[in-house]
Amino acid sequence: MNLKVQRTVSPLTPAVSPLKGEGKDSRLGGQTTRFAVQRSNRGSAVMVVLVLLGVMAILVIANTTTLHQLRQELDQIDKQQQKKYGQDSRH
Repeated sequence: MNLKVQRTVSPLTPAVSPLKGEGKDSRLGGQTTRFAVQRSNRGSAVMVVLVLLGVMAILVIANTTTLHQLRQELDQIDKQQQKKYGQDSRH
């Protein structure tokens, strides 16, 4: 029992415009839709790169702030030790 199933278009489905390169009468043979998909993928890739650059910038700023705070703490500890033990010429 071989039944051949044919695909029918529902009346609720929007019509496909041949101007977009999707219909049977298209001269481009579907190239327009491929370019649209490639452009969409390219846009997604650009967004991913921008998000990664943003994350990297946040990490650089956070590290710079932390290094500045550590430098201040180190200077404070150095001053406390110099005050406690006196200025030594071995520094």
